[in-house]
Amino acid sequence: MESWLISLQPWGAQVILLIQAHRSGLFDALFLAASGLGSSYGLFALSLLAYWCVDKRLGANLWATAILSYYVNTWVKYLFQVPRPADPRIAVLWPEASPSFPSGHAQNSLVLAGYVAAWGRRAWLWAIGAVLVALIAFSRVYIGVHYPQDIAGGALLGAAFLGLYLWLGDGIVTPWLRRLPPAAVIGLAAPAAGLMLLLYPRAAAPNTASQLAGLLLGLGVGVALEKRYVRFSVAGAFQQRALRFAVGIALSLAIYAAPAPLLRLSLPAAAELVIILTRHALFACAAMVGAPWLFGRLRLAQVDS
Repeated sequence: MESWLISLQPWGAQVILLIQAHRSGLFDALFLAASGLGSSYGLFALSLLAYWCVDKRLGANLWATAILSYYVNTWVKYLFQVPRPADPRIAVLWPEASPSFPSGHAQNSLVLAGYVAAWGRRAWLWAIGAVLVALIAFSRVYIGVHYPQDIAGGALLGAAFLGLYLWLGDGIVTPWLRRLPPAAVIGLAAPAAGLMLLLYPRAAAPNTASQLAGLLLGLGVGVALEKRYVRFSVAGAFQQRALRFAVGIALSLAIYAAPAPLLRLSLPAAAELVIILTRHALFACAAMVGAPWLFGRLRLAQVDS
């Protein structure tokens, strides 16, 4: 299949060039913003917005789907290792280093938008989600980092992943986890993160494996601790929820930034990976339990602790 995908690249390059023939400063800004919305930062920010301000279960599941979808996408990328567009006539507005097929932005945005629409069961959610996914997917071709076939592959993989997660994750695993005591959930989080590290593609960047494993570990620990000790409510006026989101983002980013000086040192590779994993685990844990605890202290949310 890799050779077939590579054989499509000349055609894909022509499509990119046809689209980029209509470039303008306005379109550049619009599609770079759309691409940013579909990045890991944009999708995790939307997951936190859901967790803190809309529905805790929805937010936690979006976080989990994002982590697992990124993991699956990385596996498929390094299975095929199809190079990014390299035609010198193509303007690359935001360089990428990972393989091209399938598009992670197309896959992950479809997974998260589809999950929100399935959760809300409203036609308008499906419509908005479809528009956003199409905009994000098109932006990746416009900025010169993906061929159209990468987008199609990402969308198909995302649809398959979403269907499997709704059946297996929502239907079986999540209800089982909710019945477990918090200590058992925490006990499962560490081996799950370890398994993620162990099975990560060898050709991929090891720091990404540490990031995803840390996020999964922090998610499991944070959700369990929040359920046991905080139990905050997402209810509240719009202004209260907006302040909650601003405070939560500020706290999470502060926790994330704290280990940065250590990563600027000349450390052994293994030590650096441990710091990266710990950094992302603390970031996720702060988002899941630290921020809700702070919301209660600042009277931005009702808590039962």
